[in-house]
Amino acid sequence: MDKNMSKQESILWLKFIGKELDIKSLPIYELGTVLIALQRIIHKAYLFEKNSLSKCTKLSPVERRNCALQIGAHNKSSDEYGLISFITDPVVINHIKTLVVDGVVALSAYALGKVVSKKENPPPNQYFIGSIYNEVTVINDRIGNVGGIEEIEIRGGKGIDIKPVVFTRETQSYVRGLANETYLGEMQDIEGTITKLYPNRLIAEIKIAPNYYTKVHLNDTDFDTVRYKTRVGDVIKFSGRPIYRLGQKTAKIREFEAVSIVEIWNEKW
Repeated sequence: MDKNMSKQESILWLKFIGKELDIKSLPIYELGTVLIALQRIIHKAYLFEKNSLSKCTKLSPVERRNCALQIGAHNKSSDEYGLISFITDPVVINHIKTLVVDGVVALSAYALGKVVSKKENPPPNQYFIGSIYNEVTVINDRIGNVGGIEEIEIRGGKGIDIKPVVFTRETQSYVRGLANETYLGEMQDIEGTITKLYPNRLIAEIKIAPNYYTKVHLNDTDFDTVRYKTRVGDVIKFSGRPIYRLGQKTAKIREFEAVSIVEIWNEKW
């Protein structure tokens, strides 16, 4: 074992709990699937920190290396793994610790049943929480599967003051029931030309780019403005929040909850 690696304290602990696991370890596939899901969550925490998550930006090779985790410890108390930074630079390790905190906080929303906020002002990490739905599903699907897992515990390492997250069969049912639930993204502007109106639902469909259409949900006043005070070819800019669906993989905004109309103009005039 690398001497530097042996000196590292585990940053993140992953514990699989089950009677069968007191005498044997997890199948490789079950363990590998969870480790990959956790690594992806750390990647997304990094992108969220850089305000690049909603753009589906990919990490560069250097960034992937700096965010990489590896197994640094294995305990046979059920089946427990301590994860450490792949890079031994203290600056990199400290940065990964902040990403671990962000990741575990987001995971706790699933364990506590508080994933989808219906508040007017959702929590700052709402988009990050929603973005890891597929990874959380992968982790929870290991419970009751071939490995004999009854619960999964994820907690920060020494010096990382954060409450452990425990996934159970109840969590698994809750997560599965969230499929296609909607949540709001961060405030932003979008613009496009009107292609269709849905008066009974107060929705205006706009064309943002070729083969890119978005349904904009409006209040009564703004819908009337769009319906009666715009001309063919007018470009309309709306301010509001994207509406995302858990499990959605595209970076395109398919639905948008408008707060106001920012501007209307026609590029021909």
